[in-house]
Amino acid sequence: MGVVRGCAAVVAVLAGAVLAAAPSAVRAARHGVDDVRFLRYGTEDGLSQLTVRALAQDRTGFIWLGTQDGLNRFDGYGFRVFRHDAGDPGSLADNHVLALAAHADGSVWVGTQAGGLSHYLPASESFRNIAPDPSRAGSLADAMVTALLADASGRLWVGGNNGSLQWLEVEGEARFRSLAVGTARSPGAIRSLRQRRDGSVLVGARGGLWLCTQAGQCGVEWRYERERRLDVYDAVEGPDGFVWVLTADDGLFQFGGDGTPIAAFPAGAGLGEGLVSEEGRALLFDSRGRLWVGTNAGLSRLDRERRAFRSWRNDPALPDSLASNRVYALLEDRDGLVWVGTWLNGVDVFDPRTEAFALIRPATGDATAIPAPPVRAVHVDTDGSLWFGILEGGGLVHFDLGRGVLKRWVHDEADPTSLASSNVQAITRRRDGSLWVGTAAGLDRLQDSGDGFVHYVRNADDPASLAANGVLHLYADRDDTLWVSTDGGGLDALCAGCAGFRHYPPDPLDPAALAGGVVNNVFETRKGELWVGLRPGGLARLDRASGRVERFRADPTKPGSLGNDTVTSITEDGEGRIWIGTQGGGLNLMLRDAATGAISFRAWTRNQGGLGADAIGGVVQDDSGKLWVSTTAGVTRFDPAAGASDNFTSRNGAQLAGYFIGAYAERGDGLIVFGGLRGATVVDPEHVPTVPPLHQAAITGVRALRSDPRARLGVTHDEFGPKRVHVPWQLGDLAVEFSALSFFDPYAVRYQYRLDGFDEGWIDTDAERRYASYTNLPAGDYTFHVRASLASAGVGPENSIAIRIDAPPWASWWAKTGYTLIGGTVLALLFWQTRQRLRERARAQRMAEEGEQRLMLALWGTGDELWDMDLADGSMVRVNPLQHLKVTHEVTGSSWRTYEPYLHPDDRAAFHAAVGAHMRGQTEFLEATYRTQDRDGKWCWLRSRGRVVQRDESGRARRIVGTVADITELKEHEQALERINSELEQRVAARTSDLTIANDNLRQTIEQLREAQQQLVESEKMAALGGLVAGVAHEINTPLGVGVTASSHLDAEARRLGVLIDNGQLKRTDLDAFQRMARESTQLILRNLQRADKLVKSFKQVAVDQSSEQRRTIDLKQYLDEILTSLLPALKKTRHQVNVECPAGLSFETYPGAIYQIVVNLVMNSITHGFEGMDTGHIRIVATPLDGQLTLSYSDDGRGMNEETRKRVFEPFFTTRRGEGGSGLGLHIAYNLATQVLRGTIVVESSPGKGVRFTVKFPIESRAVA
Repeated sequence: MGVVRGCAAVVAVLAGAVLAAAPSAVRAARHGVDDVRFLRYGTEDGLSQLTVRALAQDRTGFIWLGTQDGLNRFDGYGFRVFRHDAGDPGSLADNHVLALAAHADGSVWVGTQAGGLSHYLPASESFRNIAPDPSRAGSLADAMVTALLADASGRLWVGGNNGSLQWLEVEGEARFRSLAVGTARSPGAIRSLRQRRDGSVLVGARGGLWLCTQAGQCGVEWRYERERRLDVYDAVEGPDGFVWVLTADDGLFQFGGDGTPIAAFPAGAGLGEGLVSEEGRALLFDSRGRLWVGTNAGLSRLDRERRAFRSWRNDPALPDSLASNRVYALLEDRDGLVWVGTWLNGVDVFDPRTEAFALIRPATGDATAIPAPPVRAVHVDTDGSLWFGILEGGGLVHFDLGRGVLKRWVHDEADPTSLASSNVQAITRRRDGSLWVGTAAGLDRLQDSGDGFVHYVRNADDPASLAANGVLHLYADRDDTLWVSTDGGGLDALCAGCAGFRHYPPDPLDPAALAGGVVNNVFETRKGELWVGLRPGGLARLDRASGRVERFRADPTKPGSLGNDTVTSITEDGEGRIWIGTQGGGLNLMLRDAATGAISFRAWTRNQGGLGADAIGGVVQDDSGKLWVSTTAGVTRFDPAAGASDNFTSRNGAQLAGYFIGAYAERGDGLIVFGGLRGATVVDPEHVPTVPPLHQAAITGVRALRSDPRARLGVTHDEFGPKRVHVPWQLGDLAVEFSALSFFDPYAVRYQYRLDGFDEGWIDTDAERRYASYTNLPAGDYTFHVRASLASAGVGPENSIAIRIDAPPWASWWAKTGYTLIGGTVLALLFWQTRQRLRERARAQRMAEEGEQRLMLALWGTGDELWDMDLADGSMVRVNPLQHLKVTHEVTGSSWRTYEPYLHPDDRAAFHAAVGAHMRGQTEFLEATYRTQDRDGKWCWLRSRGRVVQRDESGRARRIVGTVADITELKEHEQALERINSELEQRVAARTSDLTIANDNLRQTIEQLREAQQQLVESEKMAALGGLVAGVAHEINTPLGVGVTASSHLDAEARRLGVLIDNGQLKRTDLDAFQRMARESTQLILRNLQRADKLVKSFKQVAVDQSSEQRRTIDLKQYLDEILTSLLPALKKTRHQVNVECPAGLSFETYPGAIYQIVVNLVMNSITHGFEGMDTGHIRIVATPLDGQLTLSYSDDGRGMNEETRKRVFEPFFTTRRGEGGSGLGLHIAYNLATQVLRGTIVVESSPGKGVRFTVKFPIESRAVA
């Protein structure tokens, strides 16, 4: 490792001292506070391979990434991969890419490991490959190209692994000029080529560092120490003219512009955190003048403002940490984003805007970081320090951005002055300096000593006590009245100096009371108005004197009403305007009518105003007048003057999981803090950079939507992409694809496109649909225009492409000439065809007459009748009428209505329905069966079949033709079959009746068995309750006996003392002895009575739960303790131990009796069966809530059971101790309670000698989190 000697060490210090210092409060990198986060792209996003060794951005704006398996081009949404194809001479020369250089003409040069050079030509979207040719002078010197530079003059510099350095002099001839680097020996592999501002080029190689002029003269080697050469990976000139050199093993060096050594920075030495590793790989000076250093062990940055190194390494627990510790390539794109190519884990992107969003979160192994992620409450103290209320047992945390956690308070069962609950939901400080904390178990005030709390809880006997224990929000007004929102208790007020609370309970039926629900927030305006936001219940203005409110509710039918009835935040801006955040209705501005004072609201939402989400957590105004809004989708900066929004998602520094309601605060220095599900976000509004203007949208592709082997699109490119498209007529449908090539937040970009000559105006689309498709375009010339827009950056410049669509052959000019000639020929033929048509008509009439005769013959043969009904005039013609029908001989008119009276009355409705349905087009054919009388008056069956053969312009039926057949004989056969089926059904019914009676008898028997089983189960429960009573009675007997003995002794001593007093013999020593004895006796009595009281309370609750099936809310940990207390009589007889692991404060509504019975049955099962023959056994009960479900894991280390026993363990009456008093119902009861009462599951795992594990899972609605 290199060592800084003599004056060089002093120079190193001076070099750091001259850097400007302007540290920001959010720039800390320790204590779980991080303002640098990375966005990762890998193979799952389309990257061809995970080792990114080279990066470049071309003139159009595409990002190019060289990997070990292909070249990638990225447009912000997806990767296009270029690979070598042996059958395509225009493909990439080799898949392993080592170097990239973007040329000013829009092309890209690619250095490969074994294929030499590849030159990507955007006009043809192909590669021109150049390989070494030893037989030709001026050819490429090495097939392994390790460094490339396209300098400002357009010249290409090429460095090889063999130490060769060349210029490309004539591209078309692939002729190179070799440059001499070094004198005595080869410089080794050329790793870096960097141009300085004066045009000279820094050449970094395995064997040292040289400076080459534009004339091709490479001067004396630069060395930091005379006797040793530098193994250089990268070298770059800084903004101040200093040259920074990164080596393979000796760290970072600083030189003067003339090669004078200035300073050395080995790992860990120097300023701030120090360089992360001496194994350097890549350097980058960003546009802010900060030096990024990629190493084999992480990424470091020398920050000119902070005069120190900061470093980042991969943390597997954090997806936004550095992707890999091995950093091989660095690039700053045209918009200031930093790209980090890593070894084996893809590429990272760092957005400088995220530095204005510091994230405070837990850090593994760092005790100064917050203990858990969900920051439910935030309060900023007068000194700028932060108070956090943290869920998941995190408690109350006092935090400093520079020092981390200053102190933490949690609930301690053994300390009555500890925090009431470790789940803190609200924090505020009153004007008297007292700090108040709202928890899930009550309201706490931190004692002045800072070591304990005074508790305020609900007391049913004290009407002035807190309304409910779940405190959700705290607010201190200008009179120092503390306003307390509770879960289910409405709003409470504790005035300054008061001992009791004034209650404002919700009453939905009283229009002058709070509407109901939960109070989310309270806010006092500068004019003294007190506003209350509810969930739900809308907004209310509270008159503190009368206690009455004025309600403002959401009403979709009423313009100007509140956007949503769940109000999450209330804020007054610098102009006195009131802003209301809602959950679902966006951001609302309160408007007051100047004349009447009437209040209305104007809303900005996701769709109308561009907010990131309509569910808002908090609203804070910054010093510039803009509003910062936390939402479920991130953070939004809202400009009230313009009504425009700039959204910050997880890509830009905000939290992906969103933020809590009411968890927000502003520091005096302008910093804004939002509490979220993954930690706290500290926003520095002053240092949030603006998004640069959008560049010209790139047309990334043109493709045909149809395929035809006879044709292909003709696309002409320039260096910026496609410029002209020729579409053959076979491929008339096409799609144009585009991208903004903006990598800040690609999916926030919107696009507008227009096809001149076809589209009337601009068509808007989002980033998910980045293409325009056109089908059936008429032939002609078109121009396609596209542009990109972003709410925070405006509209970018247009791009366009000319499109020509060929006409099909039948629409060409020569085709139209042919059409004219054909038309004349057609006219000539018409005369001839007319004469022929007249002749054909005469012949057709003769054929029709012959056909009619054949039809009559066919009808006569079948005996059917043909009818033709004209619906327009109501006439009907019958052909071959059925002669045996009465209607044939009695009806003489031609109207079809004269036939209707001859239909059987019962068949008329069905007949008319069938005809009507067919006339309306609901059926394809008309088919109806009906009865009419024959000449003898008997009813016979007919079937008519027909079809509409003519309809008018509106689709109404005009003519129906059909046939009629006599089906009387067929109907008689059907009736005979029906009689046979009826007889069969009667026989089946008789047998079914017999089976029903048998089944009823069987069902009664089963019910009797179930009743007997239920009686056995109840007997088992009562037996368990009896055992519980006996055990508790035995336990209570001991403390009561001790108390009685102590009381008797105290009584005897009191009598003795009375005798001494009566006799005048009382001495001072007697009185002192009696006092000591009385104190000891009373303390003994008190302790034993308290113990008996605890046993009785536990017994009372569990006994009620065991015999009741009522739901109630329980604290699971406390309830498990009560169950174990009830089991003490059984456990004390053994040396077995029970360990319970359950998170504190886990409350939910359930059937406690079921939980009690399950736990007791499992414990007794272990004692009776599992630990049989064992002196000592261990039982472990673990409760784990996750995603609305509780998992209760019960295990012991007893004898276990074999597979046959395990499969039958839940069966009723199954026991391995038959005849020894076991009923075999204990685990069966547990199974029924778990599956039927708790609506969950219970499974068992066991093997002989391995103990047993029961897992019970059932749904819960946890009340531990607001």
